[in-house]
Amino acid sequence: MISAGCATNGPDYASLADPVSQPAPAGVATEQGSDENSILAAVAGAEPGTPPTVALAWTNEQNGNSGSVTIVGEEGKDTQLCRTFIASRQSYNGVSQFTGEACRNRRGADWYLNSMEMRE
Repeated sequence: MISAGCATNGPDYASLADPVSQPAPAGVATEQGSDENSILAAVAGAEPGTPPTVALAWTNEQNGNSGSVTIVGEEGKDTQLCRTFIASRQSYNGVSQFTGEACRNRRGADWYLNSMEMRE
């Protein structure tokens, strides 16, 4: 008796490296599974005066989504700093782009997303 079957030589997913991510800087609230907070952490962790030609990588360890953030503007001084940015997100559903603004609170310790919208 002959039995039929199939076999594949697909990728060995167990051998792939885990995604690398940055821990959130002090003062950035992180919610498990939130891409917004992963993007916020990348924006907050950028060095002051980062030129708009530098893309900062981010990875969400909870869901595997990743992308980059580019700081396109920076206003304010010291604790009253706001940064406008363009972010990309690569996920199971495809690639998305966002624009947004993140600011430090008045005490200068915590960062928050002032706005973040998907680009058409």
